[in-house]
Amino acid sequence: MGIRHRWISNLFSLGRVVFVLTAITFLVVSLYRSWSDLLTYEWNLDYLSLMASMALLLGVYLLGGLGWSLTLRLLGGRLRLGSMVSIWMLSLIGKYIPGSVGQIMSRIYLCEKKGVAKSATLISIVLEMGLVVVSGEVVFLASLFFGGMINLTSRIWVYLLVIPLGLVLLHPTFLNWSVNFALRKLKKGPVETLNLRYKNMVALLAFYLFFWMVYGVAFYLLNNAVHPVSIRELPTLTGIFAMSFVIGFLSIFVPAGLGVREGVMVLLLSFYMPSSTAIVISLLSRVWSVLADTLCFILSSALVYYIF
Repeated sequence: MGIRHRWISNLFSLGRVVFVLTAITFLVVSLYRSWSDLLTYEWNLDYLSLMASMALLLGVYLLGGLGWSLTLRLLGGRLRLGSMVSIWMLSLIGKYIPGSVGQIMSRIYLCEKKGVAKSATLISIVLEMGLVVVSGEVVFLASLFFGGMINLTSRIWVYLLVIPLGLVLLHPTFLNWSVNFALRKLKKGPVETLNLRYKNMVALLAFYLFFWMVYGVAFYLLNNAVHPVSIRELPTLTGIFAMSFVIGFLSIFVPAGLGVREGVMVLLLSFYMPSSTAIVISLLSRVWSVLADTLCFILSSALVYYIF
């Protein structure tokens, strides 16, 4: 049984590696094929849209910190809101370490210094990851409807399948099982039954759906700064960014999903714009994110130093 378990585990690990290599290969091939177009690409940036997208991105990061803070409070973490948001923003730089170990450990360490149990912080991070992934997939699915990629009949069946599934995934019974499963994978002991109310989880999911909507507007403005797009494309671009982010986010052995997120983004954007433009936007979105991460790190470092 043990050999079979290791064989299945190795098979899944191989599958993840193949997927990441495929995404990165697609990005490299796309770059190669579009290289001549990129060299002659006419940069006609809309600086107003670019600055607005960066300002809104910083607002998105504040929402991200708030979402984790609300999750931690449900688990008994009673820190000031400003302290929790600052800790969340400071930990962002840790995602550039493979496995996001730095991001997780920095939050646990800083929260423990303020009297929050390690287990509460770790569980809040696991729940946050789950909520980000589930809500991002819901947003991508919804965007397919607006993009006309799913007909009316298919929409009905998708809703009939997805809505009950989402409600099951949010149920405290399933959450208890999934959190303990994640903790075992992280070599941590299982926890007792989490005292989570169903209505609180539904409220958190609604919050993260709003989080993705704001993120989508920021990404739309970034796109508009490079390649003018109609406001009608906002839902589609939001879905593309959400799915690209989620797939990169799940590629935990790649620092910050580097290359994976861009590969998926180019693939999806290419359905709506020239490949050369899609590549420019995907690469610019990485610079956009890194710049926001850096600004948040600098600001939160000063705030955390003051708090501690």
